[in-house]
Amino acid sequence: GWLDLYVANWACVPKCGRAYEGDKDRLYHNNGDGTFSDATNLLPGGKTRGAGFVASFVDYDNDGDPDIYLVNDEFVNPVGNALWRNDGPGCDGWCFTEVSEEANAATKVMGMGLATADYDRDGDLDFFFSNAGPMTLLQNQGDGTFSDVAEASGVQFPQGVGWGSVFFDYDNDGWLDLYLALLQGGSGGRPPNPLFRNNGDGTFTNLASDSGAGNIGRSIGVAYADYDRDGWLDLVVGNYDEGYHLYRNTLGDISNNNWLTLKLVGAGPVNRDAVGARVWLTDSYGRTQLQEVKNGSSLGSGNTLALHFGLGRAKASLVEIRWPDGTIQRIENVPVNREHEIVYGRDLTFKQAIPPTTAAWVLATVIGLALAAVWFIKRRSRWAIWQIALLALLTAC
Repeated sequence: GWLDLYVANWACVPKCGRAYEGDKDRLYHNNGDGTFSDATNLLPGGKTRGAGFVASFVDYDNDGDPDIYLVNDEFVNPVGNALWRNDGPGCDGWCFTEVSEEANAATKVMGMGLATADYDRDGDLDFFFSNAGPMTLLQNQGDGTFSDVAEASGVQFPQGVGWGSVFFDYDNDGWLDLYLALLQGGSGGRPPNPLFRNNGDGTFTNLASDSGAGNIGRSIGVAYADYDRDGWLDLVVGNYDEGYHLYRNTLGDISNNNWLTLKLVGAGPVNRDAVGARVWLTDSYGRTQLQEVKNGSSLGSGNTLALHFGLGRAKASLVEIRWPDGTIQRIENVPVNREHEIVYGRDLTFKQAIPPTTAAWVLATVIGLALAAVWFIKRRSRWAIWQIALLALLTAC
């Protein structure tokens, strides 16, 4: 229940350039008493001196424990990115195996920002990371391997120097979109930061300046949150030597798409912010989305810890939570277009709402019965019960 810490330590003092080992990254084990112990020796492969820019705890293989993906800067030390698979207890305390080569995830780029999410809704987490040059989108194949689909997906952006990046559903259509912070263009120009809209077919469309958030400054960091609590995710972008820009999402003024925000709260054996919890949401159309609670995202940034799901025109049929201790919680018929706080160990139930069409029929039938009864009483009719029922039905129609 105690959160551990990975520190990516990019450094090239007193010099920079290939091949030079940066200062060593650190994996710190939380001792549970306010102190940490250095556990870097648990990470094999020699890639903790590769000039790490950003790392993420992420369960890429769906086995219930957090693995580690590290993005290294090959300009300082071209050892490639690292993927440590979490293999559980043993190995002088805990077992990690470096599997980046066999997983096709040992990409060698001037890596910087990292975003992890299930952008293609196939039930596993994918990796996007930026570069001084073509960006990389590693699509999880579900068999322990990845495939770079950045070019085919339309997010490669080959002529740019990218930094922070985030997956988020800006239009609440149920598909995660992608925002990239650009320091500059490939030729030194200042193209607008791209907002890639997820088309739902494995491809993205760059909205560029049309998004309203196409900052043309020297952007470094980006993070998302619903700061005004209107159900539409907003962005904050940090620019080099300039400051920050806050972009309010105004799509809620013209769109009727539904949404649902879940704030998970830990207790007992689960950390306070429920970091590491995994949530599956199945909507009324039978589609399932997957998200994980994580802190430390993008590059030098942190997104909201609340999980935000866009739903399009659908409702939320089932929410299934796997808490960090393995406990499974299922919640049905969660009301949409609002935020719900879910506390570990507390039951949360909702009554199933009557569909509008059903409610209309019920109301019409009641009115029809009432009118039929009035008609029957006034005329002292001797009609049979089935005749009265038929009259009520016709009245309802």
